[in-house]
Amino acid sequence: MSAVGAYTQQRGSADADQLVRRHAELVKRIAYHLAGRLPPSVEVSDLIQAGMLGLLEAAANYTDNRGASFETFAGIRIRGAMIDALRKLDWAPRSVHRKARAAAAAVRDIERETGRDAKDSEVAARMGCSLDDYYAIVQDAAARALRCTERGAQSSLRKASIMAPRMRMPANVSKLAPRLSV
Repeated sequence: MSAVGAYTQQRGSADADQLVRRHAELVKRIAYHLAGRLPPSVEVSDLIQAGMLGLLEAAANYTDNRGASFETFAGIRIRGAMIDALRKLDWAPRSVHRKARAAAAAVRDIERETGRDAKDSEVAARMGCSLDDYYAIVQDAAARALRCTERGAQSSLRKASIMAPRMRMPANVSKLAPRLSV
């Protein structure tokens, strides 16, 4: 490699590093915004990690002659990296999500129109599918929700096991008054 090539590569790396340092807060902002619309089983730290990878990719691929500011360019790449990471973790195909949203919308519409709980046959008819197909959609959506709940519980247990060594019992615990059982 020539000295000029080494210099431009090192200079480009320094520019990219400076862009990453300057826009790291953008990753947090996007992660917290996105986390507010996701189930509690999704960790913000996982979103931030994926977003930082997106920011690094954006810094490496950004050219300022295309008319977009780096913040705009990076924001799109960061959000895309976070969504890609979520899709990799999700076992359910997008069609399951789409059908579950359609079923929820049908239930909402029927309940709003009639003022009572929607019947399964009404929801299936509104969606244009058979009752068996509707039950399959509900079962897939329930399995997806259960999986998210399990992941959230595992995450909570992991946090508790990490925090346990940090929690110290007071040295004079024997002097504390005994609790009354109710």
